[in-house]
Amino acid sequence: MGAFSIWHWAIVLLLIGVPVFFAVRSAAKPSQNPEALVGFGGWLMLLAIGQALSPLRTLAEFANSADGYRQLMTLPNGSLAVYGEVALNLAFLAINTTGIASH
Repeated sequence: MGAFSIWHWAIVLLLIGVPVFFAVRSAAKPSQNPEALVGFGGWLMLLAIGQALSPLRTLAEFANSADGYRQLMTLPNGSLAVYGEVALNLAFLAINTTGIASH
């Protein structure tokens, strides 16, 4: 592989610097109508949709991983890995659903 070239650093700067620049620029401007700033809107709505769909994505990953789980069960300590991953995914699913239910 090698070291980071100037092009790699340029890509990193674009991926991190441009969103930060626009976030700082928009934060510096005062709001024209503060009463209108209620609820979800704009990019925040995208985050809310992603949070609401996250449990469905976790369940889809369960379904997609079923064959891999069956293959792992035959290996030594494979059942421990499968049960551990399933427990972590269930905990993640519980955290996601309780987060949605509390809002």
